[in-house]
Amino acid sequence: LRDLGHVARAVAHARLLRALELIPQIAADFERIFGRSSGGLLHGYRCEDAHTVVVALGSVLGTIKDTVDALREAGHRIGVVGITSSRPSPRAALRRA
Repeated sequence: LRDLGHVARAVAHARLLRALELIPQIAADFERIFGRSSGGLLHGYRCEDAHTVVVALGSVLGTIKDTVDALREAGHRIGVVGITSSRPSPRAALRRA
């Protein structure tokens, strides 16, 4: 029984790793078919030339985007990365962003 627990956790971990590959592919297919984003793993907002990037998730993102817009108008180079899928954790995608 003890070994079965390890096997179950290993299978769950493998599925989460596979989801990291599948979620962006499925999100791209969704956008191509329906013409709008479905989320994916994460999304950036005004990060192209940002010196500071805030990382957040959930309902606070709208408020942060408004704050980023105000700070941009004041000359600050700031952006935000919103995490859409926190499990599995998109660590590599977040580093790239």
